[in-house]
Amino acid sequence: MSITDMLKEGAEAAKEIAEDIVEKAEDVIGKVLGDDEPTCMELATAMYQMMGEGKMLEAFDKYYHDDVVMIEATGDVREGKETNRKFEEQWLASVKELHGGGVHAITANEEAGVTMVESWFEATFQDGNRLKMEEVAVQHWKDGQVIRERFYYNAP
Repeated sequence: MSITDMLKEGAEAAKEIAEDIVEKAEDVIGKVLGDDEPTCMELATAMYQMMGEGKMLEAFDKYYHDDVVMIEATGDVREGKETNRKFEEQWLASVKELHGGGVHAITANEEAGVTMVESWFEATFQDGNRLKMEEVAVQHWKDGQVIRERFYYNAP
C-alpha cells in the first residue's frame, strides 16, 4: 500500500470518527438545552413518579390525552379524558387507606410509541375490603400523552 493510499484511508477513518463525535455532541446539546422531545420511557417514568408521590389526578391531567381510550382487563372501555378522569376520581374516593404501591418494571418500544408498566398497590377500601393488586398497563403515546391504555390483571 502506498503512502498516498494510507493517508487517504486514515483521512477517511478520521472523518468517520469526527462525524460520530459531532452526532453525539448534538445529542448531548439537545438534552442539555431541552430541544429533544422526551422518550416514552422518560414520560412513563415521570408519570409513575408523580403517582408514587400521591399526585394521581395531577399525573392524569398532565399525561393523558383528551381522546384517551382506557380498556380494563374485564373488557370495559372508557373513552375520553373527562369520562376517564371521573372514573379515577370515583376510584380514589373508594379507597379508605393506601398501604403501599410501586413499579416492578417499565419498558418501552420507542419506535412504536408504547410503554409497558408492571405495578402493584395494596389498599383498604371504604367497604373494609383489603386488596393487593398487581397489573400491567400497556400505554400508547401520542404527542407526549397516553392516547390508549389497556390494563391486564386478575379481574375479581
